Amino acid sequence: TDDVPIGDVVIVEGINTLQPPTVDRVDVRLYLHADEPVVRRWFITRMLGFIHDAERDPSSFYAQFTPLDPTARAAFAEQVWVGINLPNLVAHIEP
Repeated sequence: TDDVPIGDVVIVEGINTLQPPTVDRVDVRLYLHADEPVVRRWFITRMLGFIHDAERDPSSFYAQFTPLDPTARAAFAEQVWVGINLPNLVAHIEP
């Protein structure tokens, strides 16, 4: 909201920050390119970390995936990458 103080420099990660209304409050937008295998590895590692952390936080969105064994967790993260994030990267982010 407008009554929340914001510092001189705020760094925000994520493509959703480039959508209205957030983008209207951003002075500088920066896209850091990385090759697809690097982004894939980052995404899967990040998602597996979120699932691991959710073992201690049942209110986490990722808690629903904690019953999966490590192999199934990795397969699920790969499935999300191939089915959602990679097509989004190719069709919307990279262009």
